[in-house]
Amino acid sequence: NRKVFKMNARSALIDGAAEASRLRDTARLAMGRQIAGLAGSGFDGASGSALDAVRESAIESELEIMQTRRRSEAAAQGFRLQGQAAYAQGYNAQSAGVINGVNSMIDSMKGYGG
Repeated sequence: NRKVFKMNARSALIDGAAEASRLRDTARLAMGRQIAGLAGSGFDGASGSALDAVRESAIESELEIMQTRRRSEAAAQGFRLQGQAAYAQGYNAQSAGVINGVNSMIDSMKGYGG
């Protein structure tokens, strides 16, 4: 189970990176269209309110990318914690089995001594 959770954590990070890349490509395309539209309307895309609009778009897209990465990191951390819990549960079960085996052996030895 622990290996499965590790693989899921890795997958969450890979998916998050792919989604961030997709968002960045989409944002670049949108900003390119925005600049082309502004230029087509006669605005200078390199100054004033046109530049402010492009900057705002860039900031918004980067915030969305950061949120996507944060969600994937949180998902990966959740999988890691589940893996650690599964490992601990297995370890505890194994330890309990050993203790129960030793107790059974001691109990059976008491019968021979008695």
